[in-house]
Amino acid sequence: MIRPTPNELSLAQWIVSTNGGESNVPSTPPAEAAELAWQRLSGRLANIFTQSGCRALLARALYLAEADFPFLAPTRPAFGLDGLGAALEGSTLEHAAEVVTTVFANVIGLLLTFVGEELAFGSVGDILPAQSLQIPPP
Repeated sequence: MIRPTPNELSLAQWIVSTNGGESNVPSTPPAEAAELAWQRLSGRLANIFTQSGCRALLARALYLAEADFPFLAPTRPAFGLDGLGAALEGSTLEHAAEVVTTVFANVIGLLLTFVGEELAFGSVGDILPAQSLQIPPP
């Protein structure tokens, strides 16, 4: 099983902590932050993958995260993050943030694998910090 790289995890953490690039965002619970970030990110990725493709990408990212967080399995069939809040109930904020970050790091890793850095970052570059566009290959 391929695990997210430290750079992918760092970028994922930034995406989730800023709700997908919104500035001056108050702190939100990890599941809610993930939903907001996904709405923003998938809106841009739909230009490459379509909305159906985005849902499949997220489903695959959730599936990969199940290796470390098996309780995510019930969220995947919905092809979205609808069940994430329920899956994270009872988790500490740190654990919930780790789960959400891992899911988004998987999304980033899959994007880089499927379409390459130039196309992936070209489609979402306006919501990413400038330094993220300099991610070195693994």
